Amino acid sequence: MTAIITLLLVAIVVSVGLFYPSWQRKQILRKPFPESWLDIVTRRLPFFDKLNPAEQMAERIKTLETILDAENPDWRDSHAT
Repeated sequence: MTAIITLLLVAIVVSVGLFYPSWQRKQILRKPFPESWLDIVTRRLPFFDKLNPAEQMAERIKTLETILDAENPDWRDSHAT
């Protein structure tokens, strides 16, 4: 009986370790880009307001790629099509 409980606890811990980061990222991405962050971006990057929305999105994507590179340097290789 103790072995079954131990096995279940290990399975739960492993599942949480595998699925929590992706769940947490989805929760973060559901939120809109914070207005306060946009204020910081426009203050620190004076040209940002002059960019059209597509260029602004491209800048955000570059920022997210930088974060992904820092968190997981091999992400580009593991998600190549």
